[in-house]
Amino acid sequence: MTRNKVVIIGDDAVSLYMIRELLADEHLDVVTLRQGPGTLGLVRTIVPDLILLDNEMSASSGESIRITLKQDEGTQTIPLILCSSADGDGLRKRVRRYRTTGSTGRGDARRPGNVIVKHLAGSGP
Repeated sequence: MTRNKVVIIGDDAVSLYMIRELLADEHLDVVTLRQGPGTLGLVRTIVPDLILLDNEMSASSGESIRITLKQDEGTQTIPLILCSSADGDGLRKRVRRYRTTGSTGRGDARRPGNVIVKHLAGSGP
């Protein structure tokens, strides 16, 4: 059975590790990428089934990376879920405004793994 590939993009190694651990039991191939030069090229090479993007990065706004991913021909069709340690309501507003696939954040009862697995199974965020 083929495992779905999920790329997590963020700027904090501890957060990336924690999210990866939360997804450990979900039978996914998880790749973590520190945001920086070359991130877009790596996503194109990996060709994930889904991207989990930290929307609250300090070095570069997750929103600017989201725009780049959605404008690039090689990555624009990959489903994108925003994640944040910020308030869940604010994050959900951004999802609606930017028409991303979904979100998971602090104060959200859904674990990141549940959101991702539901999406990959075709039942939405």
